[in-house]
Amino acid sequence: MTLTVHPFRAEYGPQYDALIGRSPMAMFTHSLRFRRFLIEMLEEADDQYLCAFDGSELVGVLPAFSRQGPAGAVLNSLPFFGSHGGVVCAPQRLPEVSRVLLTALSALSQRLGAFSCTVIESPFGRSGDVWANGGFTLQDSRIGQVTPLPTASTNDEAASLLLAQCHGKTRNMIRKFLRSPFGIAHRDDWAALQALHSLHEEGMRRIGGTPKPLRVFETIRRCFTYDADYRVYTATRGREIVAALLLFFHGDTVEYFTPATQEAARQDQPMTGLIFRAMQEAIVERGAKHWNWGGTWPTQEGVYRFKSRWAAVDHPYRYHIRLASDFQRHDWTRTQLLYAYPYFYCFPFSPASLDAS
Repeated sequence: MTLTVHPFRAEYGPQYDALIGRSPMAMFTHSLRFRRFLIEMLEEADDQYLCAFDGSELVGVLPAFSRQGPAGAVLNSLPFFGSHGGVVCAPQRLPEVSRVLLTALSALSQRLGAFSCTVIESPFGRSGDVWANGGFTLQDSRIGQVTPLPTASTNDEAASLLLAQCHGKTRNMIRKFLRSPFGIAHRDDWAALQALHSLHEEGMRRIGGTPKPLRVFETIRRCFTYDADYRVYTATRGREIVAALLLFFHGDTVEYFTPATQEAARQDQPMTGLIFRAMQEAIVERGAKHWNWGGTWPTQEGVYRFKSRWAAVDHPYRYHIRLASDFQRHDWTRTQLLYAYPYFYCFPFSPASLDAS
């Protein structure tokens, strides 16, 4: 039977959730809860979720958002700090489903008059050799890092197995933290998210990065369910929160989303302690099998090394980019595009990161 593609509709929700729940390439960013979060965060954007059907059966999805601006439309699967999108389907149907969905995305891009269309593939599955057919002729690269988590029934057993698989320097950092007078807890309260935002903003300003605004954390609290979808771990010294860590959960995977540490406390390794405790509890309480550290730029050597010492395995993935043939990149500066299309990826600004596919 010929596959057909339709825009997402509310009645597709149960089939959509079931597909996301069973596909090994799906991540929490593919979920309908994350769609709701993006709808609230991206006020001037339109969701463009595509659904592939075999008869009445939903066999594949491709989530996307578009936004209009001075250069035209931009289309991302998905926007918001490099969120993973791309095709989700049963692995055995990947070639046919990815081809029809990416062709539909390319057609949508043309209908919108998009100057740029980008698909950020999942590190857990690629969409086959279909990119050139959809006009996706440019690439940008990231390194996904994922730590396989051991199986254990108690926190002590999990701690022992985690220590055994970590690099010696990470084991020393964990032991140093365990001698420090920090209190660790996960907390379902607004004060913990406020503290996380404050520490995150301080840290990003220090390194010249762009912090997530407080509104992101307000929206997380509205759109997700604590403990089911996310947790916030905090390290306190006395009554002061000196480090905080936001994690999301999807299936058997833990998503390392936002870490933040007070500069004065960094030498005592509170973030190492939060990660270690959160890993133990994810293993024992959820049966988690994967700790996804997220994407790392090839140039971020220190960040890459920190993650790799937790026994992380590399999962390279790519941004696939389709630029309109009449779009002149040199007419637009980085500052102009970042201002006009907040949270959206347009194209690589660094020539060194741009490759032909």
